[in-house]
Amino acid sequence: MPSVFRAAAIGLLIASPATAWEFDGAEISLSAGHYFAAAGGATLQTGSAAAQAQFGLGEDVFVQLDTAAEGLHFLGSTEVLGAASLHLGYAVSPTTAVGAFALYETWPGLGQSYGAGAEIAFASGPFEVEAMTGLRGVVSVPISAAVVRVKGYYRLSDSFSLAAGASYFNTSLLGDFGQLTAGLRYDLSEDLSLELGYARTASLAGGPAANGIGLSLTKVIGSGTTFGHRDLLSSVGGW
Repeated sequence: MPSVFRAAAIGLLIASPATAWEFDGAEISLSAGHYFAAAGGATLQTGSAAAQAQFGLGEDVFVQLDTAAEGLHFLGSTEVLGAASLHLGYAVSPTTAVGAFALYETWPGLGQSYGAGAEIAFASGPFEVEAMTGLRGVVSVPISAAVVRVKGYYRLSDSFSLAAGASYFNTSLLGDFGQLTAGLRYDLSEDLSLELGYARTASLAGGPAANGIGLSLTKVIGSGTTFGHRDLLSSVGGW
């Protein structure tokens, strides 16, 4: 997977001298989450600060750059992760875009993690839907995972939107598990929104489920960005 990330970055660097990068928009977000087992036990607290920027590379082609700092507090210990993602997208129509992404992330105690995948985004009328699938792994240890995720919004009014999502994870460490999410987004203004979400995660082989609640604040600059973040918390956190 490291070669995928390097190849994508080198390809953009080679193309950039002949292609004008036109700024499309950006997003800045802060989020916090609290997770707990349905039957009691240990809890997990998370927090992240993230930023995205999108640039047009020509007619219908764009690149999106993401970065995130993630914090996890579990059993009295706090760890901080760093992530960067690179997306290459193509606007198939005014309502639909497809893309591919590469991810680099640092995991304390485990080293470097790489990932890659494909994605699609659709927005029309009151509907916004995004789907992605990808693979990721840790270089220093035999840990890998595959994920398929769909999340959508339905606008109820000028200020409120309902959110819902579903994810499937296949991991070498924890086996197969699924996640269902629901939430409510409130637009404080045209470029600032607040989202409250709920996630329920469970092993497909049975066993206790975990519940999570999260809150996120997002600031949009310009036209914003097309695709979501691909860091660890964005992939498995539920929002």
